[in-house]
Amino acid sequence: MSGIKLISLKCSEKQKEASISFLQYAAGTYLLKATYSSNREEIIKIIKQ
Repeated sequence: MSGIKLISLKCSEKQKEASISFLQYAAGTYLLKATYSSNREEIIKIIKQ
């Protein structure tokens, strides 16, 4: 985990979900930071093998 931002995605408030492809990224551990319209933030750990 090098701390480099790989992608930034903004969704409309009407969207219930979003898809992010990890095919082009190397195996490793990634952190996904989601910020919701209520300003609540969530960090999700993703492990690609």
